[in-house]
This record gives sequence, C-alpha cells and structure tokens, in this order.
Amino acid sequence: MQFKFLALLSAFVTVAVAQELEDSGHLFIPDGALGSCGNPVLDTDLAVALGPAHWSDAFCGQTIQVAVQGSPSETVSVVVQDECLTCLKNQILLTPAAFTALIGNSPNKTIPVIYNLPE
Repeated sequence: MQFKFLALLSAFVTVAVAQELEDSGHLFIPDGALGSCGNPVLDTDLAVALGPAHWSDAFCGQTIQVAVQGSPSETVSVVVQDECLTCLKNQILLTPAAFTALIGNSPNKTIPVIYNLPE
C-alpha cells in the first residue's frame, strides 16, 4: 500500500513541475500604463509581460523566476502584470527595474532568458 501511495505522489509531483522556457527578454517602459491584469505597471516594478502563447488571466499577480541564459546565478523574481501582444513564441517583456536587476546598467535592450511559467 505504501508503494502505491509513493508512486501516485511521484506522478503528481512530476505533473506539477513548471515548464521551463527560453527565448529573449526585452526591455519595455510601461511608465504607469494599465497592464492586462488591471493594475498600473511602473518602471520601478519588478514585473513581466508574457506573450500571447502563454498568457492567461490566471497568471496575474503570480511570481516567476527569470534568469539570464548561461548565467543561472543572475536571477530575478518578477510579477506577471501584463500581456505582450507583439511577443513571439516564448519572448517576454521586462520592466526597467527587472531588466536592471538581471544585467545591471547596460546598453542592451534584449537579453537571452530562461523562465518558468506559473504553476
């Protein structure tokens, strides 16, 4: 009986693992505009906009981890606040605060990222 319970628990844990995605993160300047979640998004917020392929209202307010590809130690926690209607596939938009938290002050406006969708 204990073995069946552990097998069932193992199957559940496998299903609950978040999907890891990689693509590019782009700097965007929301400047207090209303995000798709219904709240103003400030440049100083650690916030992200997900592309249409992964957007869901259910993700509003949830936190995800975003890392620079090849540098997993450079990670930031961001809150889903908006949808990026122009993003392709797995691209995301990051506020200036989130972008700077990842790479510091840089002239780059696009970086390679890895992130997990909310569960």
